[in-house]
Parts: sequence; C-alpha cells; structure tokens
Amino acid sequence: MGHCSGYSAVSRNYVGLYEYELRHRTSYNSDGTGIHGGRHSEHFNSTFLGSCDNWIKNLNFFSSNYGGRNVAWVGDVGVGVCKPGMHGQARAFDLTQLRFTNGSFIDMNYSWRSSRTLAHKRGYVAVAAQCRRYAGTVLTAWYNSAHQNHIHFDNGTAVTYIRTGVKTDTTLVQASCNFLNGESLAVDGIWGSLTEAAYQRLLGRFNMRCTNPKGNRSDAVVFLSYIVRHGLANRAAGTYRHNC
Repeated sequence: MGHCSGYSAVSRNYVGLYEYELRHRTSYNSDGTGIHGGRHSEHFNSTFLGSCDNWIKNLNFFSSNYGGRNVAWVGDVGVGVCKPGMHGQARAFDLTQLRFTNGSFIDMNYSWRSSRTLAHKRGYVAVAAQCRRYAGTVLTAWYNSAHQNHIHFDNGTAVTYIRTGVKTDTTLVQASCNFLNGESLAVDGIWGSLTEAAYQRLLGRFNMRCTNPKGNRSDAVVFLSYIVRHGLANRAAGTYRHNC
C-alpha cells in the first residue's frame, strides 16, 4: 500500500546506497526475529528520504568504525502507507531489522527484550539513538506495546534537545544508562531524581559535562552519537570520550 493521494512521494527500494536494500518483514522465526523477503520498494517524501539516506550512511560509519561491521540491508514494515499521520504523507519509517554483511543483526522485535544478551540490547539502544539524531519523533518498545516489534521514526517534529518531559526521550536515556553504564532504572518514561542522577553519571562517563544536551540541540546530537558508538561497539560508557 502506498501513501495517501495529495502528497508527493518517490519510490525507492533502498536507502542511503543502492546496496542497502529495503526488505519487508513478512513473519517471524521461532525466536522472535523477523523473517524478511527480498528487495522491495517504499514511498518516501523527498525531504524525509534525504534524512533517511543520511541516517543509514552515518549509522554505517559508526557500525564500521566502532563495531567492525557494515550494513547489508534494512528491514521495514512500511514507510508511505495511506493512514492518518506521518505515514500517510510518506514521512515515517517503521524499522524492523538491520542486517550486517558479517551475518549479525539488530532486530527490533528481538534485541531489546530483557532475556537477550547485553550486546543485543546495546545494539537496539544504539539504533534508537541514531534514529533520534535524525528525527524528533522516535517510538520504541518502551513507548507502548504497538511498537515492541519495530522502531517508528518520522520528521513530524524537528530534531531537538533531550526533552525530560517527553516519554520517548526519557525512556531512551533510561535504557542507555542501564545498558551502557550498569544502572538499574525503571524504563518508565518518568524523569525523576534517579534518572537525573544516572544521566549525569552517563554524561560524566562520556566526558560531556561541559555540554548541555537537555537544552541545546547540537549537544544532544553529540550526546546521542556517543550512545550510538558505545552501543554498536558493545562497549561500556567511557570507552569513547568527548573532547570537552
């Protein structure tokens, strides 16, 4: 199904580079990982497509330089879909899996769950952080049950600073503190004193106390990039440090 009529869009069967083909998730394996078909096309708003191209090429930069693996293909369950909201305008992406050329993967129905390895959970939070670097709206497994099998991101809201009053940003920071810095926060979307203290410790591990991700967009994008680096490399916070 394509986007709603009245909105201009282009058809594309890859994002970023031609080799990063789009593959549609059709079902699940017994362990919960997605089964994806061959290359297929989706409808994109042209401006959103540009953001998606930059998103995946930059993710590949991080995954190759910090994780030693390159993107092979990108799984989805829809971009331009004729329904209310950003999908109808072809300005939203429902991401299901990233597969790498060495055969490893980050699966959006599988990798975030508590029973999975720390490497998978770190990979999931890295992907979520990378999405947030390019889109103001990123809905993950911690947002609601409808997003426990994919990550939704769209450009309906501009990329901005870390918003402590917004559930999507708060859960991303809480999960990052847990998976990268050994915290035990409830990932509940409530930015209380425990979350603030854990955030400050994570900021310190990144050597970013000279910055203000909660008040400055550019600082937030850099802060998120350190989540991406550490998550894709499966390293504890502090392995890579900002130059304040």
